[in-house]
Amino acid sequence: MLKANKSEAKLKTHFPTDMAQLRTLITKGAHSVLKNFPAPRVFEIAKHACISLKETIRIMAGLGADYNFAYNAQTDTSNEEGLNGTKAMEDR
Repeated sequence: MLKANKSEAKLKTHFPTDMAQLRTLITKGAHSVLKNFPAPRVFEIAKHACISLKETIRIMAGLGADYNFAYNAQTDTSNEEGLNGTKAMEDR
């Protein structure tokens, strides 16, 4: 029978008691939820707001996106599901 791992760490949960503590915890503090939420850096090109496609893909991958590539080099197999099975994909 497997034994469950036991943690000896004593964690304290601090509940905010006023709005200043709540702001520090959620929005303003260095370790707040919003300061540490992954978001792409926004930049401007010709007065248009832009975000990096590479950075967006990295954030999506970090959040667990499931990609559907046309070819898997590790298993040497092709995937023809969805748009991967179109004529345009054959012409690559």
